[in-house]
Amino acid sequence: LLNMKANQSSGFENVKDLYDYILINPPIRAGKEVIFKMFEDSIKYLKKDGILAVQTQIFYPEEDFEKTSKKFATWWYKEDTTHVTFYSKEGLITCCKNAGLEFIQQVDKNLLIFTKKD
Repeated sequence: LLNMKANQSSGFENVKDLYDYILINPPIRAGKEVIFKMFEDSIKYLKKDGILAVQTQIFYPEEDFEKTSKKFATWWYKEDTTHVTFYSKEGLITCCKNAGLEFIQQVDKNLLIFTKKD
């Protein structure tokens, strides 16, 4: 890790190289186009066998289903069809798998690790 280069960017606007490790934090209230582009760019700039760490709020309805379902039922934001609002662990894994990534592990409640396999 001594020979390391970090690149901070809004999205991937300042990214030019391929990386062994990419950490993204997709917003839970961004439009679908923003989210999809973030994942597409992550894959584009990730080296083969590279690691993509996704840190985001994961939705766990089983933790408090009654409370969550009541809040969700009255939440106006869920009706906005231009937004991807929630990620379940399974949904995030499926999206990444469909994009060519392989799930490795869940590090904590809101951090999932993937790898790029070509």
